[in-house]
Amino acid sequence: METRNNKSKLADIVAQTRKTMTTRRGIASVVLTAMMFALLAVASTHFRVNASGASSQPLGSPSPAASEVTCEGRITETYFDSSRGDLPVLPTPFFPFVFTSGRSILKGYLYLPGHSTVADSPRNLPLIVFNHGSEQSAYEYCEVATYFTDKGFAFFIPYRRGQGLSTGMYYTDFLDLICGRSDQNPFGTCGRVGNNAVLLDYLQDQTFEVAQAISYVSSLKNSAGERIINPNRIAIGGHSFGGMVTLFNNRLLTNHKAAIDIAGASESWDYFDGDDETDGDNTPDNSASIRFLKDAVRDANKPIFFLEPKNDVSIRPTVVLSKVAGDHSDRYQAAIYGPVPGVRAGEEAHGKFVTDPDEIHKWGPAVIEFLARFGVK
Repeated sequence: METRNNKSKLADIVAQTRKTMTTRRGIASVVLTAMMFALLAVASTHFRVNASGASSQPLGSPSPAASEVTCEGRITETYFDSSRGDLPVLPTPFFPFVFTSGRSILKGYLYLPGHSTVADSPRNLPLIVFNHGSEQSAYEYCEVATYFTDKGFAFFIPYRRGQGLSTGMYYTDFLDLICGRSDQNPFGTCGRVGNNAVLLDYLQDQTFEVAQAISYVSSLKNSAGERIINPNRIAIGGHSFGGMVTLFNNRLLTNHKAAIDIAGASESWDYFDGDDETDGDNTPDNSASIRFLKDAVRDANKPIFFLEPKNDVSIRPTVVLSKVAGDHSDRYQAAIYGPVPGVRAGEEAHGKFVTDPDEIHKWGPAVIEFLARFGVK
């Protein structure tokens, strides 16, 4: 009887998750802009919580050696500063609203061609807003930024809540809070399927940060009073967790021309696929978590380029999600590049693909051609 009840509870979680996914498809970008103010208005009716300080997880982090690189020509920009500290969190199947305590400040690194400052920057630059991975520390993606600024792009890395230079609740802390996780009970009260649902919800919520970043950088002016960014030549992109965030951005935002997903969900795909074993489906590449990603691709607003190396942790995200794109739109591109050399494991290839200049020069030209085809460059 207890086993039957547990299966029933898991079925309810999956059903709730799928219902939430369907509801999310109808969210417009204007909601993300207005959400902060709407949630602040009801903050007094809900309680506040603090981050628990849990240790970070290594999913989507660059290689340790790469993190030692120091960038030149970067500009630290504060692109969101709240006096009350509340960042929006959409309702999940498990909890209605959550507000973090303390003042929240979101910062990022801006790179401009020729290491120029905003004051002496040229006008009407194309912009790439790049979503970082899951790393909690402030990795700077110097090599990727250098490649694209050398090609005439402005390149902005917004640090999402609780990561890098930004304050707010890191995703593992949020999972600990919502699901009551612990070392003894790593999934807490949510279970495996519910834990993944909350994670993906939280990543989708972070579209707020990207929307704020685009708005902020687009408003910057040089000393002549000219906007340095051309609002009609903006692309979004990201690596690993940032690739997943990019897919959610691409479903909810419209003020960009194209999206670049570099190995999004590569380190998470097999884990997400294991949801099937929990809910009794056992259908490959079709768990509730993976369907969430498929839905984001199916409802894409702009063209997507999927890419990753052959020896990444998993190439299924590129294979499966590009097929979804092909089944629902002719505006996509996909590439699986040759193996990253000199690595011992897929995790190393995953990080080196976006931190090694030799690797970036392999896929960079295709990205620029893709962006040019859709009006970014």
